Amino acid sequence: SLLCEGGGRLASQLIRGGFARRLYLFVAPFVLGERGVPAFPGMELREAWEEWNAGAPPRFFGRDVLLTFDRTD
Repeated sequence: SLLCEGGGRLASQLIRGGFARRLYLFVAPFVLGERGVPAFPGMELREAWEEWNAGAPPRFFGRDVLLTFDRTD
């Protein structure tokens, strides 16, 4: 196992390279509008999620939510 903390660019490259087996995503209730950046730049939403399933029930930390996803292959 290897923990990689970073942003969307690192996540996209790890997913595309087949190096990511489990994803932990924290979702916070903020609307960023035009200044927001994609969670997975350069990837279509379908491409990013079609090979992933929920790995665990959501966990709540105050208003933030931790989502866990496991690769299906």
